[in-house]
Amino acid sequence: MSTAPDTSIRVASLTTGQVLGILAMALSLPVTAVIAVDEYFRYGDRYSESRLVVERLRVEGSRFASLADVYVKLQNHQSAFPVFMTRVEDILEHDVEQWVALATSKVDADLPTQGSQRTPGEAAASGNPSNGAGARERALAAKATSGHSTRP
Repeated sequence: MSTAPDTSIRVASLTTGQVLGILAMALSLPVTAVIAVDEYFRYGDRYSESRLVVERLRVEGSRFASLADVYVKLQNHQSAFPVFMTRVEDILEHDVEQWVALATSKVDADLPTQGSQRTPGEAAASGNPSNGAGARERALAAKATSGHSTRP
């Protein structure tokens, strides 16, 4: 009598501890990925900053609509409109200035300090030219070109 070969797949028996370890790792990977993405893109900070600007604009619109606060002395909405637009532009300009300052401070924090600065040749040899001697100059040039005013 001939028996057929055993073609079934044998799975090693896992202990409860091993199963829990695998489960913990499987659940922690997506959580870690979500936290990393949130930290990188700073969604919470962006929401808070955007919400603050929206609330400032809403309050200013409400003051304009009711001719209150700085608009009290003006007779009608037509005469108050230039003041309203100036104040709205100031709010938006302040928001842009804060964003540029935050972005610039992040760039400055990422740049090497004076003592640890490498030559461009050393940076290229390491495969990371962004940390070379020209990084500070590129950041300063970017800062200079991004400082445009919203007013004519």
